[in-house]
Amino acid sequence: MREKIKVGNDTITVSVYDNNNTLDRYTIVFHGKDFDEGNGCQTMLGLSDNPTHYCGFSQFCSGVNDKHLGKPMRFKNLPTHIQEHIKYRISYDPDNS
Repeated sequence: MREKIKVGNDTITVSVYDNNNTLDRYTIVFHGKDFDEGNGCQTMLGLSDNPTHYCGFSQFCSGVNDKHLGKPMRFKNLPTHIQEHIKYRISYDPDNS
């Protein structure tokens, strides 16, 4: 399920998946021409339950948006710390830090 989220002054279309059986429990798929990797692949962000913990996981990748990613869910139903982390990762610019 695609939905729009507000990140700073931008609006981004995402799909959110929950797969409680893997380290990267949450997968965020980004939609739009800026996130199309070609060959059917899209930019994604994989996250564990606690992505900022030293044993946590938070990594951008590219992949195919399919049912193997887990159960679709709404962005607003993610834990608040996960929502905040996603917005931080999207808006982070190492050149302007």
